Amino acid sequence: MTHLYISGKFGGRKYQASKSGATVAYRAALRRKLNQTGWRQRGAVGAAVLDSVEFRVGGLAKVEFLIGFLARRLLGDQDQVDFNDADPQGGQISPTGLEDVVAIDVETTGLDSRRDRIVELALVGLTGEGDLAWQWESLINPERPVPLSATQIHGIRDSDLVNAPVFSEVSGAVEALLAEKVLLAHNLRFDAGFLHAEFRRCGLAVPTNRGIDTLQMSRQFDANERSHKLADACRRYGVYLSGGHRAKQDAMAVAQLFVAMCERNEDHSSGFSPGTYRIG
Repeated sequence: MTHLYISGKFGGRKYQASKSGATVAYRAALRRKLNQTGWRQRGAVGAAVLDSVEFRVGGLAKVEFLIGFLARRLLGDQDQVDFNDADPQGGQISPTGLEDVVAIDVETTGLDSRRDRIVELALVGLTGEGDLAWQWESLINPERPVPLSATQIHGIRDSDLVNAPVFSEVSGAVEALLAEKVLLAHNLRFDAGFLHAEFRRCGLAVPTNRGIDTLQMSRQFDANERSHKLADACRRYGVYLSGGHRAKQDAMAVAQLFVAMCERNEDHSSGFSPGTYRIG
């Protein structure tokens, strides 16, 4: 099976699409179909017309997401492409649209995903423009007492969880919301690790293994800052974060922080290129 890299240049920036099992004709098809949308870009503003609907975006990060959106719609599900910046000095471009990103936050009984459990889970989706699109949250019965040390952090007590579902009862809903998506978290390894562990206990496959970590983005973009905790990163980017340390509020803050980071650092956008992660 061959792996074809398709390079193109839009608005002075180089892009590259990759596809396994592709033919040389795929390269020409991609360029031709993008041209059919009337794609044009001037500076940090891009526009295209697809099915009589005009798409306009501002900011290089959003322009890049629009290119990915157009390619996916034009080439069809069977011809999914990933976009990466072919310019070694330009960083990487996100291979997905913002609508493919789901922010996640978990509150737990402790720090070890092998023996501790989730007590609250929240998911937050984005629109293609970077606004909050939907949210899902649930308390989770961990089937064990919540240590006082954990309650002191998130405020969730055993009495709050008596009537909460166990993870297996919400796993179907979580799986449907995360299928084909890119996980977004601040300290992705922690949240994804607990999610993986809960799915494994149910005998289920994890619905996604791609993720973006705003903690790593903060370390990359703000290397001179002393703290990269969620609260401090949100403060730097003007994102509101409540002090309650609950899953929904944290997931919403992570989603907004990600968008703010992309917009402020659009010339060095490698930090928001989804990577494949493996837990355990």
